[in-house]
Amino acid sequence: MVGQGGGDFIVDRAGADGAGAAQKSLSCSDARELRKLVDHDHPDLSVSRQCALLGLPRSTLYYQPTAVQESTLRIMARIDALYMEDPCSGSRRMVGYLARDEIPISRDRVRNLMRRMGIRAIYQKPRTGDFQERCHSLAAFQAAWINGSA
Repeated sequence: MVGQGGGDFIVDRAGADGAGAAQKSLSCSDARELRKLVDHDHPDLSVSRQCALLGLPRSTLYYQPTAVQESTLRIMARIDALYMEDPCSGSRRMVGYLARDEIPISRDRVRNLMRRMGIRAIYQKPRTGDFQERCHSLAAFQAAWINGSA
């Protein structure tokens, strides 16, 4: 079974022992390479069968990417310039900056464009994982401090 998940294609294949299914993810570069392997004029194998053997969805074989619109490129350039000024700004703050520049755009579109450009806001992540270890280290430090000073 073939499905699409988040930009990569997920291909289900039977495991080595035949039980269960192992998944292999096809990136865009893998899909380009697999497209080159399909022979449309093969006398014995149909295109559908070749795609099935390669684990390539037929829709991927025929997909033609569309050009990015000029207006989208201008917005992306402005987002990039604003991000260079304030790398801590996420999609919410970026919408405000763009509205100040009289560019009406939704937060969802800004978020998608930022994701496409590989831009993420810089912020401190929560440190929730090793709280017990930090407390134990603090207690050991306090005990050593008290015993060492007495």
